[in-house]
Amino acid sequence: MKKLMKEQNMELPRRSDDKLKMRLNTGLSLLAGAGIGILIYELLRKKNSTNESTRTPLVDTIKMTENGKVSRIMTFGWDDDEMCSWARNVTLDEGGRISDEKLIEIEYAQDRILISERNGEDDTTPVFSSVLLDEYGMAKAITRRSRSGRETRWDEKIQGAELQELSSNDTTGVVEWEDGNIKTISFDGVVGQRMTYYKSIENHLFPDLNFLALGLSSDMILAHVLGLRTRNFVSTLEVVKGDEIFHYSFSYLFDAEDRPLQIHQELVVLDTRGEDKTGIQSRAEYDLKYLLR
Repeated sequence: MKKLMKEQNMELPRRSDDKLKMRLNTGLSLLAGAGIGILIYELLRKKNSTNESTRTPLVDTIKMTENGKVSRIMTFGWDDDEMCSWARNVTLDEGGRISDEKLIEIEYAQDRILISERNGEDDTTPVFSSVLLDEYGMAKAITRRSRSGRETRWDEKIQGAELQELSSNDTTGVVEWEDGNIKTISFDGVVGQRMTYYKSIENHLFPDLNFLALGLSSDMILAHVLGLRTRNFVSTLEVVKGDEIFHYSFSYLFDAEDRPLQIHQELVVLDTRGEDKTGIQSRAEYDLKYLLR
């Protein structure tokens, strides 16, 4: 296995394939930040299905390994139109037994997307969400009903394919973009997330792997519709929680289609001054398998 590089903007390593030439995905830079949800999905999907009929940009399974043991497994189901219809996250304890489960089911209609989130198949009180779509297939509003029955509506302002603002009755979120990538996400003037990116490889897979560290979510699956899809793969992610900053860094091993086969993640907890509080908190490795057509 080749050495994994972490330096931002550097060329990333790939696994060699005797029958396939290494290539960079090009031409998507004109698309990022200027397309629409369905068009983005279709063009990215078709672009990565042309070399070999069996290879797709659709993730089938992700296994997360910590301390030499598999700790989480994500699986994704794709319908005949290659849209994600369900996703499942299973968390395992040290003995390999299921300790937690999350199931997301998605239905697509002409003017909306319906989402159900449950803690496993036996959960009878799911969280329901409805994403209302504009004429271009992009989100214009999200309605979410909690387990207690409380309903919250978020209105989205999207420019091109980039979410600019997300607002409810008492909260406003603002997304700052740079070169087709999300730079910061703030709520009520306070920065909650910061990101940097590798610039040599386009973000062309489904679901959006830039959400991987945050766990399975509808944002991960529907980023291209919600205006959250970025041009490149994330290099670092900082999540601010109170007086702590959770600093994630990522490195990748790609195949000949620029699909990550492995993603290495390190987490360091910082204080609000950016100083290391604990050293490396955790290391994790994700192994990915893709849908074969």
